[in-house]
Amino acid sequence: MDLLMPKMDGMEATRQIIGQQPHMRVLVMTSFVHDEKIIPAIKAGATGYVLKESEPEELIRSIEKAYRGEYVLDPGMARKLRNDSSEMAAVDLIPDPLTTRESDVLKLMVTGLTNDEIAAQLVVSKSTVRTHISRFNAKLRIDNRVQATLYALRKGLGSLEEVENERSAIV
Repeated sequence: MDLLMPKMDGMEATRQIIGQQPHMRVLVMTSFVHDEKIIPAIKAGATGYVLKESEPEELIRSIEKAYRGEYVLDPGMARKLRNDSSEMAAVDLIPDPLTTRESDVLKLMVTGLTNDEIAAQLVVSKSTVRTHISRFNAKLRIDNRVQATLYALRKGLGSLEEVENERSAIV
């Protein structure tokens, strides 16, 4: 989904698509790196946000992840958001702290691992991973992997270097 279109902007189109087809996946692909566009696009229901300048291989991986229901955020955009406290306030933590295991799952999620991969690494079931994700999503008042990743990066529970190393290992 592009954000600039002639008759309707991409955020409104995304809202309408998700409203009519809740299981649809919408990946925003834009040249906008402006902070004020990222969070609203995600809140509109976008599965992820990538730049048009992305390498073809990265774009293909992003599309595949979005298709599988995984959330995608361009690393450069995550870096920009991490440095902008006004936008990050939208995914700030409530006073209830995460358990050690919830933090472990969140740290692995930041590197781009799937629930299956997190389960294998922590030697737990996929169901257990989903439970931890549901719990920290409720505590953090977030509803997707992109918001969880942004929170984790802001709080130092992961780093962009880990994300980039994980992406390099996949290529």
